[in-house]
Amino acid sequence: MTMVWLFKHLFLCCSGVFGVDAVKSVSVTEGDSVTLEYDVTEIQTHGLITWTFGHPKTHIALTNAGIFNTYNEVLDGRFRERLQLDHQTGSLTITNTSTTDSGLYQIIIKGIKPIPNRFSVTVYGESQLSLSVMEGDPVTLHNDLHKRMDDYVIQWMFGYKSIAKICVKDGRITVNDVLNGRFRDRLKLDKQTGSLTITDIRPEHTGVYELQTYCLRKSFILTVQRELTVHFSGFIFYSPQRLNS
Repeated sequence: MTMVWLFKHLFLCCSGVFGVDAVKSVSVTEGDSVTLEYDVTEIQTHGLITWTFGHPKTHIALTNAGIFNTYNEVLDGRFRERLQLDHQTGSLTITNTSTTDSGLYQIIIKGIKPIPNRFSVTVYGESQLSLSVMEGDPVTLHNDLHKRMDDYVIQWMFGYKSIAKICVKDGRITVNDVLNGRFRDRLKLDKQTGSLTITDIRPEHTGVYELQTYCLRKSFILTVQRELTVHFSGFIFYSPQRLNS
């Protein structure tokens, strides 16, 4: 009885880790193409396959009964003429990628029951913003979202640590006291835009900051410089006679 319970427990644990709903991480260099592959050899003729980006209701591609569609006008035309669907497997290819393509993609295949697969895509490129600021000054990292959605959660990361986030729907702001209080009393989030301001900045705040929402990832490389102070300990005088000689 004990062995049977243990086997079932281990099976459930393994299913939770290796189940079909796992998030696959994919990285690509800006300008290259990336293919999000679903692990099937051939799609069902009458199956409904939907690809979403960011918010689960933001559909970017769909195939149904052999008809294939990509939606060029969603998100202000962000993916216009850059999406390709594989007619055999339903895999999605994004061409000429940009950093704004970073985010969460999901494929949903409806059959007997929905089977979601998710891909976390990060596009790296020269479009990452590099900022330099003097020690003690404030700096604002701007959110470029032109249209807000009520259920957006805007999150700011420093390295792999979440340092602040805001729930747009109710304006609730959370500031995380991480990294031994490195950012304590220095972070301010704009409730209207989600932009992050760091006050009284110090050299230990140098690093990579990332803005994350459902449909946007944006990186900032921030460098904090110290003001150079030169001290004079003495003066040297020259007589006019020596200068003229």
